Amino acid sequence: MTLSSFAGGYRRAFVTIFCFVMTLILCFGGVLITLNSQKEFAQTQATIVEINTDTIGEDTTHEVYVDYEVDGVAYTHVFYGGYQDSFAVGQTITIQYEVGHPEKTGQESPAFLKYLVFAAAAVFLVAGVWTIVIWVRSSKKVKSLQNAPDITDEGREFGEPEKMYFSLDPQTHVKLHFYIDDENKNVLYEARMTKHGVGVPHTYVFTDCRRGTEVEHKIGLVNATEMDGWTVSQGFTFDGVDIARYLEVNHIEVQYSLEGKGFRLSIFHNGRHIADAVTSSRRVHEEDAAEHKIEASLMRFNHYYFRIEGQRSYIDVIFLVLFKEAISARAESLL
Repeated sequence: MTLSSFAGGYRRAFVTIFCFVMTLILCFGGVLITLNSQKEFAQTQATIVEINTDTIGEDTTHEVYVDYEVDGVAYTHVFYGGYQDSFAVGQTITIQYEVGHPEKTGQESPAFLKYLVFAAAAVFLVAGVWTIVIWVRSSKKVKSLQNAPDITDEGREFGEPEKMYFSLDPQTHVKLHFYIDDENKNVLYEARMTKHGVGVPHTYVFTDCRRGTEVEHKIGLVNATEMDGWTVSQGFTFDGVDIARYLEVNHIEVQYSLEGKGFRLSIFHNGRHIADAVTSSRRVHEEDAAEHKIEASLMRFNHYYFRIEGQRSYIDVIFLVLFKEAISARAESLL
């Protein structure tokens, strides 16, 4: 499947539009309440002369008409909007009418109501502006990545695929250590967590052992979703950019398929197939198969250990994809 940010952009657009529409509606309501609060109302006794009831589906509406007198002038069959279940034709009730326009009945708005409505409008306005700010920041990060991708094909050799193995160091629990080694168990590429904290990005040092290079990366907080009682991670940020976007702008595609009791990842870069990775048990090397039952792993959906057939020159790409699988926790029920 091709990783895309379209859905995320659509949701942000919907939230932004919704916030601004609610701001306009609440501001309009606040203006009406303010104008109504500036009117002066007086009370008088009125007699209910008619109640019309209209039912559409489960909704019932009532129209109340009253007769009353103000300063010796009679007003007949005037609409009154304050219906109550206790109303009945012939009943005398107290109503409010607009001073200077006694032919208009109405209700005086509570003084605090307009402030409450305008405060709610301000909240939606701030939320709408903030979504735009986040959108702009995110767009700048993606544009920056598109202008200068971190991962290219330059200097890479393409030959026969080699066997490699992705593993989580079982001795690490808090500061995690992931690595890829070869058939002789020589570590080729690794990432060690060097800084760990609660509610803040974690720091990993990515090391290409063959080239002797080290790069520090910030791994941000995981975005989780509830699915049928499971908490399923959707990814994380890689140096402040959503990992799915980072892979996308660097033209890295991953296709998933079932493989025995686990699953297979087919990894592509610039449309070129560079590796296949199959989930494995804790001991991933073939010589350990009989003892540790690689094909009969206790975890049906293992995401910490993979057997790889791939291009060693693309080991950084392969490692990043499998690192994403390891960090993005998955639920066994998905298969």
